[in-house]
Amino acid sequence: MSSPGEDLRNEIDRLHRAAGGQSQEPRASFTEAQSRASPTYAAFGEEGAPAALAGEPLQDYRVRLLSPFKPYSARYKDADLSKVNDPGVFSSVEADIFKDAVASLATRTYKPDELHPVRRADSTGRILTSWRGHNMAAWAAFTPPPRYAKFLTPSPR
Repeated sequence: MSSPGEDLRNEIDRLHRAAGGQSQEPRASFTEAQSRASPTYAAFGEEGAPAALAGEPLQDYRVRLLSPFKPYSARYKDADLSKVNDPGVFSSVEADIFKDAVASLATRTYKPDELHPVRRADSTGRILTSWRGHNMAAWAAFTPPPRYAKFLTPSPR
């Protein structure tokens, strides 16, 4: 008969194997893919690229990282990236999609009530946040409502 602590330890080991034991790719490959995607996610106001899911294959993870940015790439917006099997070709496609997405921010037009954070890391690693959008989105809260005045002037005789 095993002790309750040993049963719990065995159950924890079983859950760890079930959650993370599916992927055969080295963890460094996932980290590299995430670090390549993070600047683009930050440019769009996210904290960074999402982490890989437990057991997710590397190719599926890379496709998932690219999916929010495909519409910004005229060349690859309708492409099925899951069918690209050559790692060199996929890396080139990945770089193009990220580049197109960031380039689209420079020409983006904003509605009068839109304001978006853009985060980037400086050379020391600090996260700097700048804001893009319409000026009135930033200053509307500080703008008093318009006031109208009527000036009374003496009537001519």
